Amino acid sequence: MRLKSAVLCLSIFSLTSTTLTFAQRNSPGHSGQNEKQVPQKKTNAKQGTKPEWGTSVKTAPARTTTIKSKQNMAYHYREGVYYQPSQGGSYKVGPAPVGIRIKTLPKGFTKVLLGGISYFYYYGTFYRNADQSSYEVVIPPIGAVVYDLPSGYEKISLEGFTYYTFEGIYYKTIIDSNGEVAYQVVGDIRG
Repeated sequence: MRLKSAVLCLSIFSLTSTTLTFAQRNSPGHSGQNEKQVPQKKTNAKQGTKPEWGTSVKTAPARTTTIKSKQNMAYHYREGVYYQPSQGGSYKVGPAPVGIRIKTLPKGFTKVLLGGISYFYYYGTFYRNADQSSYEVVIPPIGAVVYDLPSGYEKISLEGFTYYTFEGIYYKTIIDSNGEVAYQVVGDIRG
C-alpha cells in the first residue's frame, strides 16, 4: 500500500510539473510554438441538483434511457447522470463507461477546447463527437479545464499540493486569465 501511494504521489507530481511547464511555456510573452489552452467560460445555466457520485438508489429514476456498455452491462441514463447496476438490485450513481454513446448532449454542457480538439463536459463526464448523430464518452483529457466538479469528490493533499479526485481522476485548482477558479485534469489512475 505504501508503494502504491508513493507511485501515485510521484505520478501526480510529474503530471503537475508537466502541466506547470506547459503553462509557463504558454504564458504571455513566451515565444514557444505550443498552442495556448484557454479555459472555456461557463455558457450554460446551472446544472441543477444532481445526485452525488457514489450514492446508491433503490430504483433508477423514471424515464431513463437504458444504454449498454461495450462489456454489455446495462446503464440507466437521464439528464447527464449515469446509474450503474449494483448489488441487491440497486443502482450506484457514477461515471459513464468510456465508449458509451448518447444521441444528445445533456442540457448545460460546457465545451472544452484542448489541442484543437473539441470536448463536451457535463457532471464529471467528457464526450466527443462520435459521428454526425451521437457523442461518445471519452477518457478525461489531461490538461482539460472545467469550472465545476460533480458532488462526491474527495479533496486530498499530496506533497503539499491539493487535488480533487473522484473515480480515479485527479484535478487541481487553477485560476484562469479572468481570475476565476477552475479545475484542470492532471491525472487518471483507473488503469
